[in-house]
Amino acid sequence: MKNTFMNRIIRLFAIIIVLIFVSSTLLYLLERNHPGTMIHSFSDALWWGIVTVTTIGYGDIVPLTPGGRIIGTILIVFGFCSLTIFTAILASVFVEDKLKGAKGLKKIKLSGHFVICGLNDSTEFMLKAFQEKRGFNKNIVLVGNYSVEKFESIQSKFTKLNLQFVRGEQTQVEILNRASISSAERVFIVSDEQNSREMADDYTIVVVNTVKYINPDIKLTVQLINASKKHLLKRSGVDEILVYDELSGYILANNPESDCSVSIVEKLLKENDHRMELLDVPEHLVGKSFGDLHSFLWGELNVIAIGLIDYQKNLKLNDIFSDDSSAIDEYIKATLAKAKSVNTDRNDLITIHPDKDFKIKSNHKVLIL
Repeated sequence: MKNTFMNRIIRLFAIIIVLIFVSSTLLYLLERNHPGTMIHSFSDALWWGIVTVTTIGYGDIVPLTPGGRIIGTILIVFGFCSLTIFTAILASVFVEDKLKGAKGLKKIKLSGHFVICGLNDSTEFMLKAFQEKRGFNKNIVLVGNYSVEKFESIQSKFTKLNLQFVRGEQTQVEILNRASISSAERVFIVSDEQNSREMADDYTIVVVNTVKYINPDIKLTVQLINASKKHLLKRSGVDEILVYDELSGYILANNPESDCSVSIVEKLLKENDHRMELLDVPEHLVGKSFGDLHSFLWGELNVIAIGLIDYQKNLKLNDIFSDDSSAIDEYIKATLAKAKSVNTDRNDLITIHPDKDFKIKSNHKVLIL
């Protein structure tokens, strides 16, 4: 579309420039020897040609010969027509671009945004949580093979969010590229309601592999229907896996003992004033104890430290083949550690309420309430 538009504009400008030069040259030859002429040089004729073709008509230079007036008339008519054509081309491009965007067929040019692949009840709950989250201003791109009307219905419910839409099969590289997966900050993949429960997880796994093919380092959160498929995603390097209704089962099972566990979890997840969040550990507390961290956060920020998350550093080839041999040692250690614990769960990196003497590391993040 852009190439066609540019070709049209270039051709139109080329014709206009040629006509201006031809008309200015003829006018100069016809008018220069006429008594009382206003055209004393080719630059005067060229100025007249530019003013005339744009239909501005200052009136500072007027042709006096019959031939000059005929040329002027032709140039005025052509100038009006050329401006009309140019406006029509420009309008058609903007209208076409807007229609493509509304239909989910336009490439989304964003970076640092969130992408949500798939649609079910969880999608709308997620969008509701984003809308209620204080200070949330991320662009969100929804990807799915559903109608424009469906997207507009979702958009009307969450007017505070910056929502955009890419329509098509999430398993296709072209569709995901339209959502700018390569520059996204995080991708959420939910079980699409258009698939049966038996096929939903298989489809989700294909989507995960396609996303990983485009952006191997992307942060992924994936929803599954069947817990037995978790190991397949683990092999693909997906750590954040949520099994549909798995957490609900634990909450419901715990409720008879506490009588209010459902309300507690709901309050922790929904209320902005008591929401769980992750914070970077202050530099001066690295190497200190969890007790020191807890006291600092409670005293200075009035928040409670309830746990730690160990964010392991992901080494890249540039780190491995650097002049610093310690990077190689670190890589070997990390590789051996992975070899010993292929089935290690991401939960092993999360420590809830560690001992007060637990030492804080530089790669720790603190979970606060």
